[in-house]
Amino acid sequence: MTPSPVSIEKQDDIWIVTLDRPDVRNAVDSPTARALHAAITLARQLAAFPQATMRADRESALVQWDLPLGEALLQEWQRGKARIPDALEGATRFAAGQGRHGKF
Repeated sequence: MTPSPVSIEKQDDIWIVTLDRPDVRNAVDSPTARALHAAITLARQLAAFPQATMRADRESALVQWDLPLGEALLQEWQRGKARIPDALEGATRFAAGQGRHGKF
């Protein structure tokens, strides 16, 4: 397998993206620029969501990956029930017109 020319490292709350393309002196060509732009756009969109809920969803997805369905659903409930107040608050805002089409 060929190593990726892009590495990602997290230091506290900062993500560091490093391009390692010595064969082209780390030049950013059009496809690379488009890919970076798409990645940053997606990161900004994800950052707009409630972060406690996003972290709970991520942790749940990682934990349930190889669990039987019943256990996966149970752990989803156990991890997610603490986020119910956030969900109700978000639903109220949505009903009032916020959050449509990804606009918070």
